[in-house]
Amino acid sequence: MNLFEFDFYDDTEKAKIINDYGILVAERQAGRYSFELYQFETFYVERQLETKTKVFKRYYCFADTFYIEPYLPSIDIRNLVY
Repeated sequence: MNLFEFDFYDDTEKAKIINDYGILVAERQAGRYSFELYQFETFYVERQLETKTKVFKRYYCFADTFYIEPYLPSIDIRNLVY
């Protein structure tokens, strides 16, 4: 699956795909929202939730690693380095 195929699904299907196949890379907080970054083979998905209620707000799909920059301080790479 590529990001265009993923983006075609409705939010219910996206949630199922993320839960079944996504790899949680990092989480972050910004104001009243929490964000979860998931990795797939060729793209990333950011899921935005309202922090207090955990109510879904939106999904953002991208392939460019530029957009993972806000997550870099929270990604633990110790297990990835030999």
